[in-house]
Amino acid sequence: MADQGNSTLIGRFFDRLKARLARNDELNGLTQADLEYLATELGLTSAEFRAIATWVGDHSGQMEQVMRLRGLDPDLVRRRFGGLMRQMEVFCAQCKSVGRCRRELDSGTAAKNVPAFCANAGTIDDLAASVS
Repeated sequence: MADQGNSTLIGRFFDRLKARLARNDELNGLTQADLEYLATELGLTSAEFRAIATWVGDHSGQMEQVMRLRGLDPDLVRRRFGGLMRQMEVFCAQCKSVGRCRRELDSGTAAKNVPAFCANAGTIDDLAASVS
């Protein structure tokens, strides 16, 4: 699946951060105020932000596919539950099952098997029940 660009806050942020880190390890050059601002924007503490900033990835495209398979419109969720969506993106960005998720999506088994590996599965199902 081709990358269609990042439309999520966390996706855009991590794209920019990774590019900046690749140039000159800029994370260590952030002021404490900047670090706290960025962390707050993502709903994290500055310690959590620092701990994940260099190794997480943006898998929100996969998360949105799972949401659609489970009966949710990601754009609607983003408009109605922006803070919750950002937290789900953070969980997804830290996911250690991204390979399995991709395989399940590619094979057409994700809708059935997502509760076995996705940290957001319960939230997605709760949202689907409340939105419908």
